[in-house]
Amino acid sequence: MLDTPGYFESRWTSAEFGRALAKGISVLRVGWPDSTPSSRTATASRAELLESEIDASSGRISDAAIERICAQLEAVRSQSHAVRTVNLVSNIRNAVELIGGRFIGVGPCNRVHLQLPGDRQVVVHPAVGVPTSTTLHEASGLLSDDPTAIVFDHVGLHPTWLDHLDWLGKHIKSVRCIKASDAGWEFADWEAKK
Repeated sequence: MLDTPGYFESRWTSAEFGRALAKGISVLRVGWPDSTPSSRTATASRAELLESEIDASSGRISDAAIERICAQLEAVRSQSHAVRTVNLVSNIRNAVELIGGRFIGVGPCNRVHLQLPGDRQVVVHPAVGVPTSTTLHEASGLLSDDPTAIVFDHVGLHPTWLDHLDWLGKHIKSVRCIKASDAGWEFADWEAKK
């Protein structure tokens, strides 16, 4: 976020910031010179612009400042992705253990191996962000006899994406798409949905 004076006065920027935090997406606050950070940005990573990094006549940010911010942004993005993946895997683990199943472990490509009640083995692909047809293709191409699912966090996804994922799930029988919040519910009734 480019934190300029009045940033949080807009309903839209305020909502966007709050929703990013609600999804566990890390935020890099790029502070305009002489701006005082809002207390709402206390959990954000910070990059401060200096007066000398902004051309006084054009308002253009210097190339060196942009490179510095981009490098920091990539570090924040990759850490955020890792944290969101760990949180998703933890939610899957909690869901399967809640129904009496067992979390076996995480294998290559972050594939999660589960044992459901009744000893049924399932391989899960946790998907941070929107699962795509490529994600489904990769999951269906597993060299495994175990059934496969993609578990994703649906909060904040556009209804069109959710409809598309439902459609893909109905037409690609080798992989199930499961909302993270429904994981325990869906895994408890796995056999009934062959």
